[in-house]
Amino acid sequence: MTLDFSDLTSLEAATGKTLGTSRWFTMDQTGTDSFGNLTRDLHPMHVDPEWSAHNSPFGQSIVHGFHTLSMVTAMMSDILSENNSNAPMLNYGFDRVRFLTPVKVGASIRAEAKLHGVRTRANASAIVSIRIKVDIKEVEKAALSADWLFFIPEIAPKN
Repeated sequence: MTLDFSDLTSLEAATGKTLGTSRWFTMDQTGTDSFGNLTRDLHPMHVDPEWSAHNSPFGQSIVHGFHTLSMVTAMMSDILSENNSNAPMLNYGFDRVRFLTPVKVGASIRAEAKLHGVRTRANASAIVSIRIKVDIKEVEKAALSADWLFFIPEIAPKN
């Protein structure tokens, strides 16, 4: 779906609609180890496959929840690549982040995004909320859900 993020009328008309689905991203042990080193979260459940095979309730290593969340950036780039309105969309944060199902190392994940809402502000700016659901390939329950907020510094008023 192509959407002009600088136009309030377009955003309001698209509220509740799916913006798209990303490609699949495989979450391998090398990436999980790198994320653990970067964040200094070296719990063996994430970075020690042998330990995880014998001690984890999941029977193998799992991806850090925050690693899964951080992949939303790449997934949203896939989804929004066709939306080239030149409107700056500045990261404003997240609401309602929920880690629903652990992602096992080796699994593939992808995101689906829906425009959840738009809230105008007094200075011709807006906060846009995009509801994200991250799915795990061949797993029924989603890995995570979150509302990602973007600040649009200047938005065209309703027609």
